[in-house]
Amino acid sequence: TIVLRAKPADEAEVSSWLSQAEDRYGANLQMGGVYDLTLSLEPSNGKVITLNEFEEPIVISLPIPEGANPALTGIYYGESDGSVTYMGGTVRNGWVTAELNHFSFYAAMEYNKSFTDLSVGHWAESAVKQLAARQIVEGTTMERFEPNRTVTRAEFAAMLARLLDLEGEAQADFTDVSSEQWFANEVGLAADAGIVQGYTDGSFAPAQRITRQEMAAMIVRAYTFKTGEKPEAGDAGYTDLKGSPQWAVQAIKTAHKLGVVHGFSADEFRPFGVGTRAESAQIMFNLANVLNP
Repeated sequence: TIVLRAKPADEAEVSSWLSQAEDRYGANLQMGGVYDLTLSLEPSNGKVITLNEFEEPIVISLPIPEGANPALTGIYYGESDGSVTYMGGTVRNGWVTAELNHFSFYAAMEYNKSFTDLSVGHWAESAVKQLAARQIVEGTTMERFEPNRTVTRAEFAAMLARLLDLEGEAQADFTDVSSEQWFANEVGLAADAGIVQGYTDGSFAPAQRITRQEMAAMIVRAYTFKTGEKPEAGDAGYTDLKGSPQWAVQAIKTAHKLGVVHGFSADEFRPFGVGTRAESAQIMFNLANVLNP
């Protein structure tokens, strides 16, 4: 017999965990039902076999907490130390659904994170909030996001790796990326997926500020990796692309047609301008919506 158990978690344990999590992330967390999930095989001989990990994911749905913002609600896996891991968040008809590859302590939870330097109504506020809830972006400190700070090539690659749920261990074959660096695995995963590329001298230049045309190129490759489709370039009317190489022009026009990357006006894209943290968050958010309309 295959037995699935969904045992409501102890209220005192949940309260303690929630308090630790709010202190740890500096976010307002609102939870619905919290369950300790187990899946086991119980043969007639009485020897119970508990399945801890699954080769194929199992889909579960939990009710959204009453009054929670569906856009900030997902299913989270909780650890006893107050850490949480976002597992997924497809919302429909009052329920949130995710695929799980192991069972333990899970909750449907609204993750509402605010930053003191990202005012209400800021053009990137909604994107940052939703990506923070999905643990794709985070602040530079507990309180600050620094929306106007520039982004490096490594930081942008790491955000893409999280957005695409790239998993495993990888080491990119770049001369200036060592395994000890915080971004090494995510850059390696993105390189293996064909999303990021290095330079002719074998370097990746992880600390170099990423340009807007490089962002467009990575985004288009990410779209192709995720969908298996090679999108066509559109007829963007930017007049400032004359100094850009052909690969960049193609990527910019394609990203524009996908609706993921936009210019500053109908004529101006600023391909050699550097990307900011706010721009990166908005681009990631736009890509997420294109991949999961």
